[in-house]
This record gives sequence, structure tokens and C-alpha cells, in this order.
Amino acid sequence: MKQCECGTALKEAMFNMGISTLTTKEKYAMPKNYQMDAWFCPNCGKVQFYARIPESEKQKGNQL
Repeated sequence: MKQCECGTALKEAMFNMGISTLTTKEKYAMPKNYQMDAWFCPNCGKVQFYARIPESEKQKGNQL
């Protein structure tokens, strides 16, 4: 479960944004496509965006 910066638990995505391209901080890395979701915090009103990055890529230590 996601958590907002204000501490509120975000229970479900507000909407699916489809596939978006993200780049990494690595100098010669190619941009990659990931599913993106928007999450709304009912407590503070902030909308946050999260990429669905596979666990196998998270474990490589890639920085987005």
C-alpha cells in the first residue's frame, strides 16, 4: 500500500495513466516504458504519480 507524505494510507489508484516513458540517472541508459498510476490523498488533496516498476528492475539498483 502506498503512503502519502502527510502519513495517510493511499488505498487505491485514482486512475491509470497508461504507459509512460521514464529515464534513469545512468549516463547512457535508454529510456524505458512503465505503467503509471495517479493516487489521490483524501486528507491533504495531493495527487502523486507512481510507476509500476517490476521487482527484477528494482533489485538492479536502477535510480529513476
